[in-house]
Amino acid sequence: MGHSVECGKYLVERVLYPEEQQQLETEDVYIASITPAQTSRIIQFTNKVLPKLDGIEHVKRVNRTDSGMFFVLSQCRLLDRGQLDALIQDTEWKMLDIAVGKIPKTPPYTREQYEQWKQIWPVTFRPPLKLKRIEFGSDEKAYIETCLQMAEKLKDESADTGNRPVAAIIGNSRQHRIIAQAADTTSESKNPLNHAVMNCIARVAEMEVARLADSLEVPTKRSHGQSENELVENEEHDTAGYLCEGLDWD
Repeated sequence: MGHSVECGKYLVERVLYPEEQQQLETEDVYIASITPAQTSRIIQFTNKVLPKLDGIEHVKRVNRTDSGMFFVLSQCRLLDRGQLDALIQDTEWKMLDIAVGKIPKTPPYTREQYEQWKQIWPVTFRPPLKLKRIEFGSDEKAYIETCLQMAEKLKDESADTGNRPVAAIIGNSRQHRIIAQAADTTSESKNPLNHAVMNCIARVAEMEVARLADSLEVPTKRSHGQSENELVENEEHDTAGYLCEGLDWD
């Protein structure tokens, strides 16, 4: 899956979600060796008698291998072996061959994780929509390149004035335009809070205050249940961006 996009001379990397970077962790479960004919009956039994599986909906109950069929009875943290034996003692399952096995503790988030997870135990894999491959058109690429060029220019100017070489850009990706820009001024202002990000947010705040003073409008804040399309329809009334919502940072 692509994590980077070329925008002019810049290679823009997508920030990975924490789930994409998770390592394989396992959890101990009680596993029983069963026959295909026993599958439906043991599912009914476990659903009725044993503790409900907790947080491992991604794990398939049955694992078919060359050496046989194996079934997840319960998680070891939900009951000890003595409790399990007591629950099956007077049932048709009292002679089951039961062992402790391992299953992936968390669902796979990427195809690579899925390939690794399923080596431990069969799991389901439903890639999230937010991991769709990044596709930028020429307008988006030009907008990103402009933002990065401006950030570099401000960074250099900040260094020339004795401040830290840091700059921040806030832009509107739907309109492909820069909303605000600022550099670090901590040295010249003698104020440690006047770094680039805070200065840039202040610019947006100033624009919002001026807009409201002129129009006496209520800020366009997305209400609960309001769609992105509904927000875009009112975008001409939201030139600065309420609380910087929906804006880009560079």
